[in-house]
Amino acid sequence: MKIFTLVSTLLALMLASAFPAFAADKAMGPPSSYLQITLHVKAADRPKAAGVYMKYKQPFLDQIAGAKTKQLLVRDEDVQVLHGFDTIEHAKAYLSCKSRSNTAPR
Repeated sequence: MKIFTLVSTLLALMLASAFPAFAADKAMGPPSSYLQITLHVKAADRPKAAGVYMKYKQPFLDQIAGAKTKQLLVRDEDVQVLHGFDTIEHAKAYLSCKSRSNTAPR
């Protein structure tokens, strides 16, 4: 499973750079900015992490301003999520929002 995920993700990234229409819907165009989030998840919990990714992938694409793509990479050492946005401003706004939501109240 991990090798398949790695190979399919690398293939998708290579195709996206060679054929921009592959990266996203033609009406939206390819992402111009990416936000990569690395999560250190225990090996036993990685299937759960993949489930969380699948649960929130479509809502992210439907509800987050400027969101264009979301890809998962499960590796031996970590889990990475690559978010594609139409502008760097939208990527920064999403990161800022996520940072605030992960901050404990004082």
